[in-house]
This record gives sequence, structure tokens and C-alpha cells, in this order.
Amino acid sequence: MPRTIFVIIGLMRALLIYNPAAGQRDMRAAIDQVVAHLQSLGWQMTLRETQGRGDATTFAREAVAEKMNVVFSAGGDGTINEVVNGLAHSEVALGVLPTGTANVWAQEIGLPVPRLLNPDPNPLLTGIKQLAAGETRTMDLGTINGRYFMLYGSIGFDAHVVHEMEQQRELKARLGGIVYFVAGAVTAWNFIGTRTLIVVDGKPMRRRIWAVMAANTQLYGGLMRIAPDALADDGWLDIIIVEGHGPIATLRHFASFLMRGFWADPQVELMRARKVEVHPTRPIAIQVDGDAAGSTPARIAVVPRALRVLVPLGAALPIFQDTHPITAVAT
Repeated sequence: MPRTIFVIIGLMRALLIYNPAAGQRDMRAAIDQVVAHLQSLGWQMTLRETQGRGDATTFAREAVAEKMNVVFSAGGDGTINEVVNGLAHSEVALGVLPTGTANVWAQEIGLPVPRLLNPDPNPLLTGIKQLAAGETRTMDLGTINGRYFMLYGSIGFDAHVVHEMEQQRELKARLGGIVYFVAGAVTAWNFIGTRTLIVVDGKPMRRRIWAVMAANTQLYGGLMRIAPDALADDGWLDIIIVEGHGPIATLRHFASFLMRGFWADPQVELMRARKVEVHPTRPIAIQVDGDAAGSTPARIAVVPRALRVLVPLGAALPIFQDTHPITAVAT
């Protein structure tokens, strides 16, 4: 089938939502350059800064009501998640400017991310040039207990670490992702599995779980392709069930995860599903896209083709099965 591109003609109206608390560096000067660049291309731009939890969702919903074309999210994966929860099922596309700690989605679509050793003096400006000349695709979303996730949601060990880090925001801002590894190592000493009923597309199974992960995309934390065959537009979630049988097993899981030997672990199962229920014998923490999201029981589901996203034009993206974009963005 030939590649079909429909060009957007007319004024591009966009909102840029910036979380100044994300990441380890002040990115405001880079954000101002991004806005100026888009304005030089004829885009009508609005910039809004978040002040607290939930602001990004509110701003995104207002952009939908105002029938804007694009909402750019400048922040970490948690900020992106809030924006996604405001854009789901709308015609407004999401564009991502990575300024956070992990920047998983940016890595999935090949955008440059801020790093200490990055030779690009302004990766955000480089990225916005790629997105402004890019194309729009549609992707699935997942939900856990009604909250959308773009990348992954999980229950158990890593979610427990995320909940712990909610109390260490200043430390995370100073030290970045290494804080998660330290917190994970500390947690691993005392974290044990929990007896759990898991219902996968109507099929019940019982496990003592260390974690249950639902992946919509491939990368986890920007470090490991924990779901190497996941596709963001196939109508499925990749489900990873990790069993836990005491502290020694927990330490082994944690070590194998860090050393990328996860799939060699006999207590790791991978399956695909559209709906999953998780009912442990005691409450267990939940996280979505790196943000704390309450505790179990959990109801997980895929929501096909629920979000429009901007990606670089013509990029070979292994997380999409559909190679035909909806639109090319006119500049």
C-alpha cells in the first residue's frame, strides 16, 4: 500500500505545558527558544507553567475545548501522563519535549534527550524542529482503575519504589535516575511476594507476585526493553508477571533487571492481553508512567487508538505496526 500523507493547511495553534520542577536543570531558557522557533514558523503559541499536581491535565483539557492542534508537554514522564489524561480520545496531538529524569517516550521515538555528555547544546530545539516537520500517528493507551497510561503501568516492587520516591522529590531533582536504583536496592532487602489472583482476559491464575507490569511500549525507565515486542498501536498490552518467593528471589529479580537478564529468570512470564485484574491478599502499590497511582485491587485494560502523537517524519519506529501516518505537519 502506498504511503499516504494528508498535509494540514492553515494556522497551527499549540499549547506548551512546562513543568519547571522536572529534571535536574533549569530548562526555561531552552523552552523560550522552542516557543520562539515555532512562532517563527507561523505557529500561534501559548505557554503555561504547572504549579502542582493535576495542572497539566487541566491545561490539556482546556486546549481540547479550544480546538488547538497540538499540546506540547515539556517535563518528565509524569507530566506527559497528566497531559495524556487530558487529551485522550480528542483530535489534539501530543508533542513531547523531554526535560525530565527518564524521558522514556522521547527515547522511544528517537528524540534527543538532555544528558550531561550530550554534544547537542540545545536538544529541545533540535527535537522541536523534528516534531514541527513531523507527522501524526495514533496509538493505544492503557488504563489502570480508570487512569490512562501511555507507556506502562505496574503493581508491586517498582510501584512501591515510585511511591517511596514521592517523598524524595528534591533528592530526585538533584541526583536524577540514580535515586531510583538506590531506593530499589534498599527496598529489595525487605520486599517479598504477595499471594494474588490474576485474571487475564477472563482466565484466572494464582501467583505469589513480585510485580505485574502492563506495557504499551517497549522501554522501561529509558534503560531496558522490558517488552521488546510491544507495539503501541496493536490493540494489546504486553503483560509481565514476576513471581516473588522471599528476599533472595527479590534480590535476584532486582539484579537480573539491572543486568538486563530479566527474561532468563524462570519466574518471569510474558503474555498479551486486553483486560487484566489483579487481586492480591493485601493492598499493593500501583504506578502509571512513573507516577504513584494508589493501590490494588487493579483493573487494567487497553484502549485502542485513543491518542494522537507527533513523531519525527519518516522515522523507523519499532513501536508502531502502522507505517502510515495520519498527517504531516505543515510548517
